[in-house]
Amino acid sequence: MDYDAPPVAIAAPAEDAGSRVELPVFVPKTPRCPKHEAGEIVVCAEDPETFRLRPLPDRFGKDDTLPRARTQLNERTSIGAELESQGMPDGNISNRVMLRGRIKF
Repeated sequence: MDYDAPPVAIAAPAEDAGSRVELPVFVPKTPRCPKHEAGEIVVCAEDPETFRLRPLPDRFGKDDTLPRARTQLNERTSIGAELESQGMPDGNISNRVMLRGRIKF
């Protein structure tokens, strides 16, 4: 098979003309294996590094926390949002956002 060949269309059989589907098949332009002589056995594989995931940059750390969601309304009063989860009697977990107001006495 020629590696520089254009894409080949595959079609359904002629008797199934009502539901004919054409799928493009792409042939790579460069050979995956090096040229070899007739009668030689050549074993080729893709580069394993191609799909390997790399570590995240150092800017993402485990110590990164979100800032507190709290606002000071005046010198004595503040309001904030907090996340909570609570186990329910039926075994489910209730995740919720609680808005809390605080007044200093």
